[in-house]
This record gives sequence, C-alpha cells and structure tokens, in this order.
Amino acid sequence: LLLRKKREGWLFWGSLAAVVLVGASILTTFTRGAWIAVAAAALVMAWVAAPRLASYIAIGGTAVAAALALTFETVRTRLFQIVDPNHFSNNERLFLWRANWEMFKDYPILGLGYSENENRAGEYVARLGKPDAFTGHAHNNYLQFLSGTGLSGLLTYLFIIGFMIWITYRLWKHLPESALWPRAIALGALGAQVLLHVGGLTECNFKAGATNHNFMMVWALAIAFSYRQLRHKDPSL
Repeated sequence: LLLRKKREGWLFWGSLAAVVLVGASILTTFTRGAWIAVAAAALVMAWVAAPRLASYIAIGGTAVAAALALTFETVRTRLFQIVDPNHFSNNERLFLWRANWEMFKDYPILGLGYSENENRAGEYVARLGKPDAFTGHAHNNYLQFLSGTGLSGLLTYLFIIGFMIWITYRLWKHLPESALWPRAIALGALGAQVLLHVGGLTECNFKAGATNHNFMMVWALAIAFSYRQLRHKDPSL
C-alpha cells in the first residue's frame, strides 16, 4: 500500500506507520538473518512496483544502516559479525553445513530421510573431528532438504517455491491498477516469499510449524486470487 503511486492521506500515513513500527520491531530483534531477508524482500517489492524506487530504497537503507552502526554499538557489532567467519555463531553454523553436506554425499539421491539428518548430526560432526559441536537441523532450508531428502527432494522443493513465486508475480502483472487491495496482497505475498527464502539461507525456517503454517496462507492467497483473476477473468476479485 505504501508503494502505491496514488497516495490517499489516511492510507498512506497508516501504511507508513505500519512499516516504521514493523521495521523497528525487526531491527530490535538484532537477528542478522532477519535484517538481510527483510532488506532483500523490500528491494524486490520496490523493484517490481517501481524500479527507480528500488535504487532509492537501496541508497536510503544503506545510509540508515550506516547511521545506526555509527550510533549504536550493538547494531555495529551485529553488522560486523555478518562477515566474521570466526564468530562463534557463524563458525558453528558453517561446521553444521559441512556435516549436512557430508550426509548428502553419502546419500545423494534420496537423502537420509526428512529430519533424520537431525538425529544423525552428532554422528557426522564426530566423524569430522568435533564431537561436541552444535547439532540440530541444518540451519539452512536447502541443505535441510538436500541432506534429508537428497537431490530429488531439493529439486522438488526448488520447483515448488519457484512455481509459487512465478504464480504470484504473474498475478501482480495481470491485476488492474484499480484493484488496490488484491495488488497490495499480491505484492506483499511476493515479498513474504522472498523474505522466507532468503532467510532460509541461514535458518531452517520452512521446517518450523509456526512459520510454514502462516506461509501456506500466503501461498493460498496467491493461488486463490490467481484462479479468480486469470481463469475467470474477474477484475473485481
């Protein structure tokens, strides 16, 4: 709604307030993966809605991040930790990724079995020489599928998420300008998918029930709106 060219007073200011408040809540989680994922989603949504706006957001976002880093030590520390391979969290995550890669190498086609990689993570980290290393899920959606379901499972997952992004983008392109709320939902659904998939590079967020149940609603909205708009040519939705 905030990216809409026509800006009615209450709708614009209400949307702006929502963006500021949600942005502040995400910032104060101090979760680096969330920061990166939200930035990626915002840039993609802006680029789809108005390509020139994406460059403004990129420049403005960089300036805000720099100002926050110079002003707040916690923000500065968390930002620098993103590129620090020796930081404990990064080091443990990289080692766990290596263990999951070894699982894939042992079971490349069908994997160990979905979530079985978590049960056998201790075995693999011990084999790699760090029996006391942090274990659990792969902290990466793609490695989680790769080690648990092999190449067949990962390719299936990539096909599904790619297909749903295409469905959502196509919906956005076909909706008329007058369909304010459907267009807002379509663009928001596209951003939500980008956010989850980028965030899934450092966290196994698709596995969590609290995440994937909400995510299914995002997909359901995109499918339902697409069916009505593209199959029945119903511009009113």
